Amino acid sequence: MSETTNQLNPRDTARELKQHLTESLHAIEALRTQVAAELTRIEKGFSKSTQAAKTLRDEVRVEARLAGMEARQRWDAITKQVGDAERRARHELSQAATVALDEAAVRMKDFLRSLHGGQPPGPGAK
Repeated sequence: MSETTNQLNPRDTARELKQHLTESLHAIEALRTQVAAELTRIEKGFSKSTQAAKTLRDEVRVEARLAGMEARQRWDAITKQVGDAERRARHELSQAATVALDEAAVRMKDFLRSLHGGQPPGPGAK
């Protein structure tokens, strides 16, 4: 082999380098397109997830507000029932106390009569 056949031809080397660079640029462009598509897919998924979280948050807020309103209405009904029960108890207690006091007064008067030999007690007694 002679030295001239072993030497590189600058034109061939430049052409090969240009071809290699062109192929590399095409590969890089294809990779960039794939990455861009993947980023778009990820962004869409993130957007969907974010929107789903916002929707769920809004639903929970409405449900909590409604539950709060319902709980308040139930509490108001319960406190009304308790108030009504207290008033009935006082009224019934008052009636029962009046009856009990009247019965006690009758027994005391009967006792007084018995002490006086069956005669009505002195003035001021009924």
